[in-house]
Amino acid sequence: MPMKMALGRQPLTFMTPSGQQRYVPLSHLYFDETNTLRGDRWPHYNDFKDILDKRLSVLSASKEIVSGPEIPPPAEKPAADTGQAEKPVDPVSASVAPVSPVPPTDGDAVSSTTADSTADAVADSATVQPPQKSSTSKK
Repeated sequence: MPMKMALGRQPLTFMTPSGQQRYVPLSHLYFDETNTLRGDRWPHYNDFKDILDKRLSVLSASKEIVSGPEIPPPAEKPAADTGQAEKPVDPVSASVAPVSPVPPTDGDAVSSTTADSTADAVADSATVQPPQKSSTSKK
């Protein structure tokens, strides 16, 4: 039986013998193969083992912390580098297929502009117009 996540509403809290309040995140708790709530993934577990084990037993029995889905296995490590690097790609000699434009549909308005007509339109819009005289004159 694989290990399962511990689910609850809040982190585990307890008081140390010296009066400090400590928190154990739920992500550090889990249910083992025997369905026992465990806290040994918490870095300070060994310092407070007796207190934690008693508290975990009570929380599990009272269903304040319940078992959830199985914990997924760790991700696989990438394969060892064999020392064979990939061949570099020469951008000049690499062949790239041109992208064909999407054909227009019946509802699309299509204008047939050419480079010459576009250049003429830009030149016409760039022509500076002289300021017009106002019809009202100042006296």
